[in-house]
Amino acid sequence: MHRVSAVLFVALAAAGALVAGLQRASSGAPDASALRAARSASGFAEALHVALGAENRNRFVSPFSAWTALSMTHAGARGRTAAQMAAALRLQPPSPHAAAAALLRDLRAAGNAGGCTLRIANGIWLQRGERLQPAFVATVRDRYGAGLRELDFARQTEAARATINAWVSERTEAKIRELLRRGDLDPSTALVLTNAILFKGKWEKAFDPRRTVDAPFHLDDRRTVRAPMMRQTGRFACARVGEVRAFELPYAGGRLSMVVLYPERPERLSEVERIVREKRLGEVLGRLAPREVPVGLPRFSVTSRVDLGRALQTMGMTDAFRGGAADFSGINGRRDLSIALVMHQARVDVDEAGTEAAAATAVVMMKSAPIESYVADRPFLFLIRDRSTGAILFTGRVANPLETEG
Repeated sequence: MHRVSAVLFVALAAAGALVAGLQRASSGAPDASALRAARSASGFAEALHVALGAENRNRFVSPFSAWTALSMTHAGARGRTAAQMAAALRLQPPSPHAAAAALLRDLRAAGNAGGCTLRIANGIWLQRGERLQPAFVATVRDRYGAGLRELDFARQTEAARATINAWVSERTEAKIRELLRRGDLDPSTALVLTNAILFKGKWEKAFDPRRTVDAPFHLDDRRTVRAPMMRQTGRFACARVGEVRAFELPYAGGRLSMVVLYPERPERLSEVERIVREKRLGEVLGRLAPREVPVGLPRFSVTSRVDLGRALQTMGMTDAFRGGAADFSGINGRRDLSIALVMHQARVDVDEAGTEAAAATAVVMMKSAPIESYVADRPFLFLIRDRSTGAILFTGRVANPLETEG
């Protein structure tokens, strides 16, 4: 096995698997709208990876989970808020939500065949007594299969949080137990949109556990650790682009796969990051070609939890988080909603048999406090003062601004 970077392998395995899986979906001949949505989700995955930054630690996320939850939220956005969200999510006209529905149908069908399990669930949680626009409810129900449930965030905040967490835990087979922690919701919470995704896949060619041995794993700071390295030799798609190497491990059924990208020299993490930053991931995937080669990777488990809000704002989705600027009038007919946080949690376990992964995203929306306006459109008093000493130099009263003499 060539030298691998711990950070980059885990950081990019998720994005690579997503893109590869979506591209392989074309072998089942989905319609054009599903492929359009797949390109949107893949573009968002690359942009989100860049926006999250290249920290020197493990990370695992499901960009597809976040993309789905935010696409549902976009269905209720209007004006500049909708335009910013569409750009960040890479949504393509003419009917992005119909395209998302086609992609979800295609992926759910894949989860019921081919030897893999892929389950995707969406939900909406509404403050009891609030009313939503019928068109929004129809879109999230018909396009995303999201059920609507009422909770009492205002008076029973913790009970509401427990209910949402239980829904997520059930749909991820307890891999994501506490997506929302204490303090993530408060009495001003008006709406929560959730996505949960579960994946279980056996390798098309399983690793022999007897060949797994502790071996050096080269970190990007020139240190090494010993990790349980799984190895096998067979016909696998691989590619070399500059100083970056990539190989693909298909799951049973051949439709979904994991793609691993790593630098030839551990200290050159920036080379792989540059490929993602320059939107050349598709180029690398396009160069993958089957060869008889030895492959290997460590057995590992990674769990990550992150509020995606800052990354999404870096991607240009700013108004959605600003009370007063956010326009989600398509949700409830008013401009009093904004996004408080986009909480995301994901877990992956990789061993000789295959991969189990789960993720969930919650878009928490709150009632924006009314913006106080200060407009002197009635009789008023005024004064001119020295702010340094506090001395009042002039005072006055305006009863009618059209009169020039008092």
